[in-house]
Amino acid sequence: MDIGHSVELNGSSHLSPISEEEAFGRSCGKISWRSFGINPSDLELNLSSGSRPSVITGILLNNVLGIDDSARTNGIMADSADIEGYFWDLTVGDRIHNLISLTYQDGSQIVLTLVCPNSDCGEAMEVPVERDALLGIQRERDVDENITVSIRGETIILRKPTGRDQQQWLGASFSSPDEAARAMIASLIIENKAFEEVDGTEGIVGTEHLGPMGTQGNQAISEEMDLSPEWIGDIDEAMEEADPLVNFTVAVTCPTCKHESSHAVDLEGLALSRLREKQHILLRTVHMLASHYHWTEEEILSLPPWRRTYYLSLIGNQ
Repeated sequence: MDIGHSVELNGSSHLSPISEEEAFGRSCGKISWRSFGINPSDLELNLSSGSRPSVITGILLNNVLGIDDSARTNGIMADSADIEGYFWDLTVGDRIHNLISLTYQDGSQIVLTLVCPNSDCGEAMEVPVERDALLGIQRERDVDENITVSIRGETIILRKPTGRDQQQWLGASFSSPDEAARAMIASLIIENKAFEEVDGTEGIVGTEHLGPMGTQGNQAISEEMDLSPEWIGDIDEAMEEADPLVNFTVAVTCPTCKHESSHAVDLEGLALSRLREKQHILLRTVHMLASHYHWTEEEILSLPPWRRTYYLSLIGNQ
C-alpha cells in the first residue's frame, strides 16, 4: 500500500536551537531518550543487518530512558515491564516520530538531499527541515486512533498499522502486489458496517466485528468484501492522512530553474543513516584513542564523553 503525506517546501528552513543534554537524553512527548553514539551498548547494535522493523525496535529499546506514567494510565502500555512489546505495538507513524525524536535530539539538522528532475537542470538541492515542525505533523493526526472509510453505503473501520504488523507482513508470502495489498488491508480492518436507506433514513443493517491479524475473520475478509481498486485507493488516501510520516513526500521548487516537483522521503532510512554516522564516529574515537594510548575498547567506553573528546583534542594538537 502507498501510505504517505505531502508537505510543501519552497525555501530553506532551519531547526530551532535545542540545548544539548548528551548525558541524560531529552524528553520527547511521553518518552525520554538517551543520546545515541555514546554508550557501549550503541556499538552492540547492527544497524545494517536484519529487518528494518526489528532494527528500529532495537534502537528504541536500547536508548529509552523512561516512559512516563501518563502512557501507562492511558492504557498505552498495559504492562510497564514489557517495554519491547510497547515499541512493537506503536503505530508505524509513532515509531518514526520516536526514531526522529531520538536521532535529532542533539540539535543536528534534518537535511533532505534532492535532485531536480528537470532534464534541463538536474541541480542538487539541500533542503533543511525543522525537526519540531516535522514531528508536529504526526501529533496533529494522533487524535484519532482508528480510520474510517465509506463507499456506497458501506463503512470500514481500520486500525493504524504497527511495527508488529510490518514484521508479520515481511514474513508473509504473497503471489502479487494486489494480493499483498488486500491481505495488509484485511489485517487492519476491525469493523465492517453495511448501511441501507429506509423511508429516507439511513440505518445500519449489518455489522461485523473482526479480530486481529491471523484470525479467521480477517483471513476471509478480502474474499467476503469487494475490495475493489476504488476501496484500496480510498483506504490508501485515508491511511495517508492518518499516519503522515509513513511514505512521506515533499513538494519543492528548484531554486535554479523554478521547476516544481514532488519527492518521496524515506524518513526511517534518513534517521538510520544518521545513527550509523554517529556509531561510526564512536568507533573512530575508540580507534584513535586505542592507537594513541593503547587502551582497550572497554576502558575507552568507560570514560565519560567529554573526556574522550578532550583526549582527542590533545591528540589533534600534537
